[in-house]
Amino acid sequence: MDAKYKRLENKKEDEFISRFSREDLYQLITYMHVLPAKTGGLIYPISSNNDKTEICKSIDKNIFGLGGNISTYGLPIPTKDKYPDFAIFMNKVENDLKKKLA
Repeated sequence: MDAKYKRLENKKEDEFISRFSREDLYQLITYMHVLPAKTGGLIYPISSNNDKTEICKSIDKNIFGLGGNISTYGLPIPTKDKYPDFAIFMNKVENDLKKKLA
């Protein structure tokens, strides 16, 4: 998994590859090759509506050559006034992501 701190949610849902720069994708593919992993993912922030912790996951895309799959995961980031509220929200998001990856 590679986290990208870029606003990407304004892109169309079907534009998987164009959401990330070519360099971002090459970086993830390099990590997958070196580690060797058959699955990789890019994580990016999305706005949180109504305190929902729902993660936005893309459809898996196949990598040609050595093979593998890449997915993207949009994680909601809250705008909480107090750190304890932010920490509780992000803990829920992290647990949801772990379940999706299991």
